Amino acid sequence: MDFDGSKTIDEIDVFTLQDNAGSPSEPTETMTFSQYGATAFEVTVLERKRVGHGDEWQSDGQ
Repeated sequence: MDFDGSKTIDEIDVFTLQDNAGSPSEPTETMTFSQYGATAFEVTVLERKRVGHGDEWQSDGQ
């Protein structure tokens, strides 16, 4: 993503593989899983540095 200026991201929704992957339904924020879904994830963003100083990947640490 390339934003026009600095932005704050205050929410990231992660949708993962449904238990009924062969016949999935539209995902919702309240859906749960018990078999195949992701159990861990990491959000990483590219932090822009000053010109000539390179960019740096930053993790949210979660």
